[in-house]
Amino acid sequence: MSSNKWEELSEILSAEIKREIAENYFAEKVLLEEEWEEFKKELSTLKKLNQEIQTWAKRIALFLQDEDLLKEFEKVTRFPIFKFVNPEEIRSKKKELVKELFTSLKLPAGFPRLIKCVRTIVWCYENIWKLIKEYKKEFKKMQKYHEILKDKTEEFHSRYDISFILNFFHKLDDKSVEFTTPEDRERLLEELAKKMRIKIPPEIKEEFAELEEVRSPEAVSLSLWKLGIKACNRNQEVMEEVLRVAS
Repeated sequence: MSSNKWEELSEILSAEIKREIAENYFAEKVLLEEEWEEFKKELSTLKKLNQEIQTWAKRIALFLQDEDLLKEFEKVTRFPIFKFVNPEEIRSKKKELVKELFTSLKLPAGFPRLIKCVRTIVWCYENIWKLIKEYKKEFKKMQKYHEILKDKTEEFHSRYDISFILNFFHKLDDKSVEFTTPEDRERLLEELAKKMRIKIPPEIKEEFAELEEVRSPEAVSLSLWKLGIKACNRNQEVMEEVLRVAS
């Protein structure tokens, strides 16, 4: 066989190999992107738990109001309340927040107002404690899920030369596209390559608080009662509004 025939055959084989590589790249890319979409859907459980914890934390913060009481609550329970509430928002929008957060709640009847107020604070913390147990499990699960997909995506990127694939499909040479300089051509290829890469979502700990163990309601019951009495006596206006709205 003549050298020309060998060259022609070599070019045909080379083109087929390049096509197969490109097709494999896009097929795998679609599958990985679908896995990331599923990951985002699964995040909804963690988001819901995070929102519920925040809601109960805001209810407690409305009773406590003052920064010194919020810090004391955090010290007693080991729950990082400042990660879930903005004290300034609590103080500036307390009437709106009381209506928003307590209208749907029904507090037990038959207790003096101060006792009912303190019991509500304790009850709110009991709910936070239960939710945190679920939250921590879900956080750990989604963190592992993210790590697995991130490793798969990085391994996928390392196996393919995207510039090579772009060259094959778009045939970016001097005959088809005019470039001022070779540097312009390389820059365009680099920009296109970035757009073709799979975007990895932020790590879980960048979007959600990584919570440590908090103290059980039984362990902090007495301290919470003392703190609750102090808070309800100090912030009687809020206490009265909560009891009015939630009764």
